[in-house]
Amino acid sequence: MSDVPENFDWVDHCAECTTQKMFEKLFDVVKSDVAAAKGKIKHTVEFGGNDRSFAVRRIHPMGVKFDRDETSFILMDKQIVVKEAEGQDLLSARATSEGTNCLLQVIGGGPTKPLRLWEFSQLVLEPMFFGD
Repeated sequence: MSDVPENFDWVDHCAECTTQKMFEKLFDVVKSDVAAAKGKIKHTVEFGGNDRSFAVRRIHPMGVKFDRDETSFILMDKQIVVKEAEGQDLLSARATSEGTNCLLQVIGGGPTKPLRLWEFSQLVLEPMFFGD
């Protein structure tokens, strides 16, 4: 643990490393990723939501149906739950602390190592952005 300062304020860190706070930060990361994707991917995507849930939607050009048309991120029971348009759970995660870093730990299947916010966003959105 050489990267942890000698006088590390663990109380403040624990107060800031909550699933609620990570959800709020994830909201901004996903919104930014959707904005960055515009003009760089062949599909049109849009972002919308509030403080308890948000979603990314892939727009249907001329009635084409995609495998993942909508992905929702929902804060429930101290977890971030990610669902497909049909309501099927894709994955869920909660905040975890590693040294001075606050990360998201996927619960159940999926990556075993905790993820930074951008890694979590990529895990969820990459198939929608770059898949057919």
